[in-house]
This record gives sequence, structure tokens and C-alpha cells, in this order.
Amino acid sequence: MAGAGAAGIAVAKLLLVAGARDIVLCDQYGSIYEGRTENMNWAMEEMAKVTNRDKVKGDLSAAIRGALDVRARNINVRMKIAASEAIAAFVGAKDLKPDYIIPHALNFKVPPQVAAAVARAAMETGEARVQVCPEEVAAQTLEYLYEGHMRYLKETVETTR
Repeated sequence: MAGAGAAGIAVAKLLLVAGARDIVLCDQYGSIYEGRTENMNWAMEEMAKVTNRDKVKGDLSAAIRGALDVRARNINVRMKIAASEAIAAFVGAKDLKPDYIIPHALNFKVPPQVAAAVARAAMETGEARVQVCPEEVAAQTLEYLYEGHMRYLKETVETTR
């Protein structure tokens, strides 16, 4: 789940009480896990002891990758919904269970689709400063995940507002 501030921690605690067992909290620097030293406070350290047992490390870059690739002015509600829908699409109705509502954090098929969906939503809602091909955003995100380098996308149209 995103958000390791007071509200995110409160929700995580509620989920733990309700029986959830596989919770990974994230902040702007990545996932919260026991042993992480960067930008941790006492509350995050406490939550790291009872969540993220597998010490999944990662970040939210896919969620904002599409926004960055189109040079979005803002991240609006439609872009957030697009990211959520792209993530949800990876869990089919037959796979949906109380302990499996989002795909595994290391499923590398998810980030490219999330980035493409966010880029598409930004362009559709007028937040994008440039128009790019969402499939190129997906391909670049996948390339970054596997090879670790980023390239500039070719702009199809420069927009102004």
C-alpha cells in the first residue's frame, strides 16, 4: 500500500488487526522494510517489524513514470484511477482473495502497464505537456526495470497551456 505517513500506518494497523498478513508500506523513497536506514522514523521502524516480512524493496516509480514521461503539470484523480485500474487488471476475478487483492510487488509486468495508463490519462485530461506513445512509455519502463537505464522518449506533439 502507498503511504507510510500517519494515515497509511493507521490503515496498515487496521488491516493487520483484520487479518492481512502481506502488507508492504511505501513512501516516496520506496518500500518500508526492517533494515532500511534511509529516511526512516520511529513509526516506520515499528511498522517494518510487523509488515513486509519478505523485505520487498521497490519504489513507486511506475506510478509516476508515465507522468514524468509526458511532463505532466499535476497528478490528477483520473491519473490515480488509471494507475489503480492498471494494477487491479493483473488480479483476475478468479484469483481475487482476501489476502490477494493486488499483484505481487515483484511482478515486472505491472509497472510498464501502470506507467502507460498514467501517461494516457495525463494526455486525455490535458495535464500532459507533451504527447508520447503510451506503448513507448511501457517499453521504456520495462527496459529500465531490466537494464537500469532510461532514454528520452520521442515527442509526438508539444502542447502548451
